[in-house]
Amino acid sequence: MSLTIDAVVLGVPNTQTAYDFYTSAFRIDEDKTVFGRSVELHGAGHLVFDAFDHLADSVGVPAQSSGFRGFVLSIIVQHPYEVLELLESAVEHGATVISEPKKRFFWRICDCFSRS
Repeated sequence: MSLTIDAVVLGVPNTQTAYDFYTSAFRIDEDKTVFGRSVELHGAGHLVFDAFDHLADSVGVPAQSSGFRGFVLSIIVQHPYEVLELLESAVEHGATVISEPKKRFFWRICDCFSRS
């Protein structure tokens, strides 16, 4: 059996704001194949944006929570400079750097940012 992830659904306070950030920061075109506001991740699946209230209602849980609402997406690129370009673009479009880029084991370059 082979498994692939077709879509990751993010519960967000404002779907338009999330859509604008991801399409601008990561140079992604609008996806016409998935219902709702979503983007196609260069052949790696879809990132779908749904309002917190609607998403919570659809799975039968309360929308209001004091719990953790963060998530991690790993983006793999061919060259270290591409990591820096993506981070720079994310910051240009409103992200906050949490961890500065640095070389890791086997020449990987990692960084961390947040978009509230």
